[in-house]
Order: sequence, then C-alpha cells, then structure tokens
Amino acid sequence: MSNKKQIEEFMNNASGFITPKQVTEAGFHRSILSELLKTGELDRVARGIYLKPEDWEDEMYLLQ
Repeated sequence: MSNKKQIEEFMNNASGFITPKQVTEAGFHRSILSELLKTGELDRVARGIYLKPEDWEDEMYLLQ
C-alpha cells in the first residue's frame, strides 16, 4: 500500500483531520503532507491541521 493510501486510511479512522504530529507518529515523513497539498488531495484548514477537500470543515471543531 502506498504512503498516500495509508495516510488516507488513517484520516478515515481519525474523523478526516490529520496533523503533522500524527503523520510522524504513524511513521511517515511530514513531506507527504506537502505532496498531498500540491496534488489537491488535502487542504490546509488551519496551521498544522489538514483535511480532505471533500470533507466538511467545521469551524467550531477547529477552535476546540
């Protein structure tokens, strides 16, 4: 399974959000986030918080 697919699977299990800390704790390099941003597979919704573009962004959740 590719790193991108593993990150996507991880995000599905983690309510759709992911942080750089979660990426490194899962054993991946943070640069995977940059790759996913460039290809449009992730959106940066706040500093250090990433979301899949098709997922709904809840601003109140982000503020918690």
